[in-house]
Amino acid sequence: MIELTGLQVKDFIHPEESVAWNALMKATWLKRLLDWLGSYQARLELKTNLLGNTFGVTREDMPELYCMIREVCDVLDYRQPIQVYVYRSSDLDIKIYYGDTPVLIYPDFILNDYDRDMIRFETGRAVTMLKSDNAQLRVALWAAIPLVSGIPAVGEVAVPVLASWLRKADYTEDRGGLLVCQNMGIAAKTLMRRCGLPTRYIDVSVLPAYLRTCKAASGLSGVSQAAQTLYRAAAWNNDRVTELYKWYSSGMYDDLVEEFE
Repeated sequence: MIELTGLQVKDFIHPEESVAWNALMKATWLKRLLDWLGSYQARLELKTNLLGNTFGVTREDMPELYCMIREVCDVLDYRQPIQVYVYRSSDLDIKIYYGDTPVLIYPDFILNDYDRDMIRFETGRAVTMLKSDNAQLRVALWAAIPLVSGIPAVGEVAVPVLASWLRKADYTEDRGGLLVCQNMGIAAKTLMRRCGLPTRYIDVSVLPAYLRTCKAASGLSGVSQAAQTLYRAAAWNNDRVTELYKWYSSGMYDDLVEEFE
């Protein structure tokens, strides 16, 4: 596994995330609101979900998971220590509490259903979020969207901008996951699982045909999907597969990794 010492998130950020971020930061009042919401939500998360609904595990409890997290951090050149919690859920996202010591909160579904390489990909996404300092902002944005949606004049402008950034950040974090597992087949398998395919039925050899089907379906949905996407705060799962494969097949992934060999 190639360690990407010196890697910065800006080296592989999805270009549309940069555009959405710049638009987000132009509204100073919105930035102040997000800073406050992020801090408030982090404290609330600590008091309710983290301490009330999750179970903290140590390196002695789950040595293989901690070892894998350390490997992921080494590959992405992220040097802060991380604590691990687990909770009962069928969710497919690793949650993050970004306090004095960052915490990764794993749903038991991932730990039971995913193989080690798939967990590595998802952990890479989470550490990418920590490395880019997006963890607290994501929490703030999820809280801000329903808040500003209730103010018609503000919501019509702000919500599409907030939602756009969240969708594009998904694409960047997928790139981080690929840089960690360094295998497009593993990345595709994990994202196809998110699309609903049971793990035992996933065959990455059919990825090109799968992507053609996704493209055709997207074309048929047309205006309807575009309208729904405008206010959607998470990227469509099929779009995530397509976007990551596009980046990988463009040669930009190989060019980036070769810089560190």
